Amino acid sequence: YVPLDPGYPSERLRYMLEDSAPVAVLVQGETRTLLGELAVPTLDLQAGDWEVEAEHNPAVPAITPQHLAYVIYTSGSTGKPKGVANQHDGVVNRLWWAKSEYRIGADDRVLQKTPFGFDVSVWEIFLPLLAGAQLVMARPGGHQDPHYLMEVIERRSISMLHFVPSMLQAFVNQTPAGRCSTLKRVLCSGEALPHALLLQGQAHFPKSELHNLYGPTEAAIDVTAWHYVAEQDIGIVPIGRPIANTQIYLLDAHGQPVPIGVSGEIHIGGIGVARGYLNRPELTAERFLDDPFSAEPAARMYRSGDLGRWLADGNIEYLGRNDDQVKLRGYRIELGEIESQLAGCPGVREAVVLAREHRPGDKRLVAYLTAQEGAVLSATQLREQLSQGLAEYMIPSAFVTLARFPLTPNGKLDRRALPAPEDDAYASRGYEAPVGEIEHALAEIWQALLGLERVGRHDHFFELGGHSLLAVQLVSCLRQRFEVEVALGDLFMHPTICELAASCHSGLSKALHPNLTTIRKEGAQHPLFLIHEGSGDIGYAQQLAKQIPSDIPVYGFSASGLQSGEEHLTTIEAMASRYIEGIRHIQPQGPYRVAGWSAGGTIAYEIAHQLIGAGATVEFLGLVDTTSDYRHLFDAQEGGYAHLDERPDFDEIEALLRLLPPDVRQGPVRHLAAARDFEALLAYTQVQGLLPEGIESDLAKRYLALIRSIGLALYRYMPPALPVRVTLFSAMGENRSDISIGWEALMPKEQLQVISIMGTHHSIVKEPDIRELGRAILEAVTNKGRASQTRLPLETV
Repeated sequence: YVPLDPGYPSERLRYMLEDSAPVAVLVQGETRTLLGELAVPTLDLQAGDWEVEAEHNPAVPAITPQHLAYVIYTSGSTGKPKGVANQHDGVVNRLWWAKSEYRIGADDRVLQKTPFGFDVSVWEIFLPLLAGAQLVMARPGGHQDPHYLMEVIERRSISMLHFVPSMLQAFVNQTPAGRCSTLKRVLCSGEALPHALLLQGQAHFPKSELHNLYGPTEAAIDVTAWHYVAEQDIGIVPIGRPIANTQIYLLDAHGQPVPIGVSGEIHIGGIGVARGYLNRPELTAERFLDDPFSAEPAARMYRSGDLGRWLADGNIEYLGRNDDQVKLRGYRIELGEIESQLAGCPGVREAVVLAREHRPGDKRLVAYLTAQEGAVLSATQLREQLSQGLAEYMIPSAFVTLARFPLTPNGKLDRRALPAPEDDAYASRGYEAPVGEIEHALAEIWQALLGLERVGRHDHFFELGGHSLLAVQLVSCLRQRFEVEVALGDLFMHPTICELAASCHSGLSKALHPNLTTIRKEGAQHPLFLIHEGSGDIGYAQQLAKQIPSDIPVYGFSASGLQSGEEHLTTIEAMASRYIEGIRHIQPQGPYRVAGWSAGGTIAYEIAHQLIGAGATVEFLGLVDTTSDYRHLFDAQEGGYAHLDERPDFDEIEALLRLLPPDVRQGPVRHLAAARDFEALLAYTQVQGLLPEGIESDLAKRYLALIRSIGLALYRYMPPALPVRVTLFSAMGENRSDISIGWEALMPKEQLQVISIMGTHHSIVKEPDIRELGRAILEAVTNKGRASQTRLPLETV
């Protein structure tokens, strides 16, 4: 197989496909669009065709241990990534060695968190399967979030996991020591493990073994391993001794073995040596050599470019590289590939890229450039141009333009004389001072993390040199500074000071009322309050607010019960009463504007009922495709709600099945439900795209319990008659015989305005139908809507 990371630029993905020429491409729904037109069969894993296939493994007798197992692409010095072709025998040798060395068995739980474009993922996936242990898959991107990892380790009782040393440092810095007590083994590889971090890791995981491994992609993952024993600590961290069926040679410039203690280039022999580089015979011949030290005919060895020396006890100490390849946060990067891409950018005459330590433990890529005559080079433009062909981790943090490169006395580039980058080497967007307390606080945090003297409110975190590990640290700082829950994804969505400040402000506003979310605070008109739908989520309100003019403030109410320890509100009346507290906090006096989509419309109706009962004025009550009778609607569905109304206990399996379409409840879903395996059922529905990925088991159970609680509250609620004008936005795509969805039977015709909206029940709160909904709500809120009972959009007329 050839792993294709959806996060890579499409140009890079297309090259990998063209180079590897696979017989088929497996995609998952939205990832299909990343690849453009393909000349090979494309199989969508979310399509239902898979359910009819046989569940047993196919018999393929022609497969031998010398067939290829996978091709993984690594950075290439020519400007194009190179595919490393590894065989089954080398990978299986590595897996069997690990099973024996680490005593992996059925009681182990291995966390798979490495992106599968990197070879550590190979053993993370196949070792537990080979050993009969449990394989636990982290959510995409979870490998960068220490708090998430700690929660998964503890909740799933993980016994073994891997860290790139830089991520281990982030985990140690940001999580409490002594937790994660189920860990038996922590493995490190991917970059040099500092001795100080080794000691920190041992103190952080006092019950766990610590292991340091070494190996290039060209040799089946790992070729040496070392187990830390405190009593044998010599103040350095070796990469260890060769694993089973592997030979390590440390050779001088003439290809001869060096004595103990003398530096030599690491050459790797044995069963794990890869076949070579796909479609690159010259490079293969340069790096994969005949093994003169082996008695096996046709034996080969791989020249790694890494330097090491033998220690007296038989271990090897890693001493760095002897070429332009670097390891940065676990990624192997050929600096020549970046230089080649830079040389192709308009205005660039020469380009050199270095990995510089910005401060202890924080190494960054810095590009040094000379410009063509008359050209002015911009860090922002160069970064944007490189992003078209390079992965994010390969884009330099800083771009330094020089009149000429410094040279040594013999005329060669003097890399040591290249200057450290100044602030103007980073991709800034024109300085504008931070505004307000939150922006100033964020600027201080960014300056400290990025090592910059000044940060403007429109500057972009990643363009200023931020990377995934600094992002983790930033999120941790925000959580501590503002006591607000900030997700790592928030930073990627809001990467500038002003955007992130607004996001933090929205999070802080939740402290004003437990259910209240500030979507847009500014505006001179009376605010519009939007109520959550049947799952308790307010996500639709974020999109709807974009369709409503900025002079109308917008607030949203989400349901109680999703966070751990929160109590469910079990009646529509109780929800309305709670939300009115938040409404009056923002707007003490009427007239009020309140609306909701689906179940949110029912709660909005009861809010209006209670406000009017308290003597307040409601000037706008909007129901977005809300039915008047949920009892009738639910009883018509398969299973109904009547039996739930009579039974107080909560069955998460049944609740999960209720979310799935009837035709999906067969096959694997039915088998998993019968086995009462909730976590497997949840994982299956997520993989199939039936439920969002990234929802952990405990959160999923709270989510399902909340949906059940809101559903029962809707089932029991009977809307009373109200002395208020009601505006119903009815979805035309549902093809109902009664476009008033039952509301016309509850009130006089002149009291109800029905506005038909193009789309279905779910599409009217999504692009593009939500635009028409936003325009219709604006007209109704500002009393510009026509008084007739039904309004059709011009397109349908």
